[in-house]
Amino acid sequence: MEGAEFLGWSLDVWRAIGTWFSAIGTVTVAAASLWLAMRDRRPILRIHAARRVIVQDVVGRAYSSAREVARDQGLTGTDAIVIEVTNIGHRGAVVTGIYWRVPWLFRKKPLKAALYQTSPVNQLTDQGPWRLGDGGSARQIHPEDDFKQLNADQWRKLAKGARWPWAATRFMKVGAVTTIGKGVESRLSPELVEFFRELIREARKKN
Repeated sequence: MEGAEFLGWSLDVWRAIGTWFSAIGTVTVAAASLWLAMRDRRPILRIHAARRVIVQDVVGRAYSSAREVARDQGLTGTDAIVIEVTNIGHRGAVVTGIYWRVPWLFRKKPLKAALYQTSPVNQLTDQGPWRLGDGGSARQIHPEDDFKQLNADQWRKLAKGARWPWAATRFMKVGAVTTIGKGVESRLSPELVEFFRELIREARKKN
């Protein structure tokens, strides 16, 4: 059998190939196990920000509805900005703040990268810090008029410090900060981009 061949290769060659594949499989399994262990040791968050409408159901409870749904159903309510953070990992996380970030290419020197968002005080907003377990979520709901007034100085800074505001708002991101320094960011929805452009236009008119 020592001299036997299969497809032109000797048994010794096939044994060597089998050993290599076995080693590769072992390394792959170890790497996957290490990656899964590391993933479970850090929080995995998802953040979403959008313009919505706050409406009431038949018993008077307030909830947020997508603007398209509210329009289609003829619902009237209060236009609002909703920022929601969800823990989609296995480790708990504590979220300490929300911010808006302008990429370095689109900001002038006086404008810092992050514009930190003050949390509103209302019944629909979860007051921080947010302690999120596996699958937990929390949100800020800002009626649009309150949103404009709550951080009016920030929007003035944005209006003055944004280079090419049309492009800056297109590439802005919303982010959340945790106690361990691990954050998460997401791009803004098209409706929210337009809202920030409105803020900049209004701020520039007042200046």
